[in-house]
Parts: sequence; C-alpha cells; structure tokens
Amino acid sequence: QRIGLFYSLGPLSEAETLEYVKFRLQIGGRDNSLFTEEALSLVHKYSEGIPRLINSIATTALLGGLGSELDNIGADLINDAANELMLN
Repeated sequence: QRIGLFYSLGPLSEAETLEYVKFRLQIGGRDNSLFTEEALSLVHKYSEGIPRLINSIATTALLGGLGSELDNIGADLINDAANELMLN
C-alpha cells in the first residue's frame, strides 16, 4: 500500500538559511565555512528563504567557484548565480 503525505514548508528566515547551507555543506564533508557572510546573506535575499532556490543558487555559485578554482564563495559569485537563474 502507498501512503500519500503532503507537507508545505514555508520560507526560511535568514538565520535558518545560514544554518541550512552550513548543514548541507557538513553533510557533503565540508567542516569550515565555504561561503562568506555577505554571500550567505545574498543567498537568502535572492531565494527569499525558499529551500529549492537556496539549493539552486548555492549549487550554481559552487560550480562557478570550482571553475575558477576559488577557495571561498563570495558575493560576486552569488550575484552571478542569481543572474544566471534569472532571480534578480
């Protein structure tokens, strides 16, 4: 048998967004912060706290940082990711 369950998750606050990104990075094996504080603040601004958009912005920025061999993800990469995803 199959059980149907629906749940609606509201937008995360800025503090919750920061913790969410931190948690996701820890699950991926990252112990220290990869995003600058300004970058994380922009992730929240562009995503409006919506987890699916948080993931999309962060992933796009991470891929940009990987291509440029950067150690940290800063505001410029978040702005670029938001532009690429047409969020601004």
